[in-house]
Amino acid sequence: METFSPKLDKISENIIYLLSVDARTTISKLSRVLAKPRKIIEHRVQKLYRNGFIKPLLVYNYPSLYRATILIKLSYFDKKVIETIRTLNPLIKLKETLGMYDLSLLVISDTKEDIQKTINTINNLCHPALQNLEIIHHDLEDTLGYKSFCHNLLLLQKYDLCIPHNAMIFNQKKKQFSLCSLKHPLSAIENLFLIQNIVIRKSKQ
Repeated sequence: METFSPKLDKISENIIYLLSVDARTTISKLSRVLAKPRKIIEHRVQKLYRNGFIKPLLVYNYPSLYRATILIKLSYFDKKVIETIRTLNPLIKLKETLGMYDLSLLVISDTKEDIQKTINTINNLCHPALQNLEIIHHDLEDTLGYKSFCHNLLLLQKYDLCIPHNAMIFNQKKKQFSLCSLKHPLSAIENLFLIQNIVIRKSKQ
């Protein structure tokens, strides 16, 4: 296969990879790195957003949380089971993968017990079709979700593991807001703007 998806070409897949490395990369920089006209890159990025290939992302590396990636291989897909998995807590992200696994799930929680309960529930739900299930526990949420979409090996050098240099101290409200942002990024951002506007209006009064 020349590309990993029949719906995308190499340019679009390289854009997805570069944005997974740094979501703030500008259109102009993408154009320079990929050596393509700015208008072409801008059109591709807009189309990728419109079709849901790229979405808003929040990387949340709050130190006291537990994180695990669950990799699943299935003999067949049951749409109802997949939809049920989507509603589980503390599931943050579910996506299809390439290679020896079919699904990749990211779970983040305050306790190991919650993660284990989620693993057990997924195991029970998928049991009839389950061929393999692997659990990877990690300290940080990593941003490189689409490394396989990279068609230029030199671009892989642009990837750096997202490690916080200075530990942040979150109060309970900030922690709740960040967890909400993980599951509902757009609504959380809208709520933040609403809160900021209320604070600004009160300060003017």
